[in-house]
Amino acid sequence: MDTPKIYFPNLNGLRFIAAFLVIIHHIEQIKSIFKLENYWNVVPFIGVIGKLGVVLLEGGIGGVSFANILLVASVGRPCNDKH
Repeated sequence: MDTPKIYFPNLNGLRFIAAFLVIIHHIEQIKSIFKLENYWNVVPFIGVIGKLGVVLLEGGIGGVSFANILLVASVGRPCNDKH
């Protein structure tokens, strides 16, 4: 039995923010490794934003997906169902 794919378009913003934080973290980390001008040791927040992005991806998006799975199991329909 094919179940329809469930897509949450409002999570795109959260995905973008999380990916952007991880990318900035990696860019500054690589610049630090290659001894280029960077903010790695200047701005303490730069070292933390990569972890924050991962937490947003795992906790936020994963939590919504898991909650939807539980909702389908208990009620029988996804939370974005129009019925």
